[in-house]
Amino acid sequence: MSDEIVPLYGKPDTVFSEADMKTKLGISPNPNQKIADWYFHYANCLWAVQESKSKYHLSMALKQLRSTIPQLLEKGRKVQIAIVVMERFGREKQMYDVDKNRNNVLMLKSGKDLKISGATIHLFLEREVREIRARGNL
Repeated sequence: MSDEIVPLYGKPDTVFSEADMKTKLGISPNPNQKIADWYFHYANCLWAVQESKSKYHLSMALKQLRSTIPQLLEKGRKVQIAIVVMERFGREKQMYDVDKNRNNVLMLKSGKDLKISGATIHLFLEREVREIRARGNL
């Protein structure tokens, strides 16, 4: 499983790990909820949250993003996009589509973009992330 940040729009210039979000940003999740792995800023002015999971755990990743994003917004932080990285897309693929023409935006089968507190969700498989890293950005 990849724990490195996806260089979707190049290398981020500001990065907060899960521990940094707790200590430096004051994000304090409910003891029964985990928060995302990373919060970071791309040079193109987008702030992003990223969660990495092994195969078949998209629902868990979305749950962690639903815990993290509102807390960041409450602290006055911006979040425009959220990125989920997975080994494989399992049975949950029956509920979602991925729009490859729009940087892998995760959509409901109805065609509506999946968003959490206004942040667009992007889903990448680990093999896609390796390709992005080899190029340097999307």
